[in-house]
Amino acid sequence: MCGISGIYSFDSQKVIDISLLKAMNALIEHRGPDDEGFCLIEKNSHKILPFSGDGSKEDI
Repeated sequence: MCGISGIYSFDSQKVIDISLLKAMNALIEHRGPDDEGFCLIEKNSHKILPFSGDGSKEDI
């Protein structure tokens, strides 16, 4: 099974706290601790910046 957590901000100047995202992922780790990854999506350009573990596929 998998789990998804995320943070969305309407404020483009707001700095996202990565430790909060890591804490959210830790709470759902029991759903499948095989791998963990992060993905940042820029709102205006829709550019995807993946930060994945060794077992993750490169394309999202």
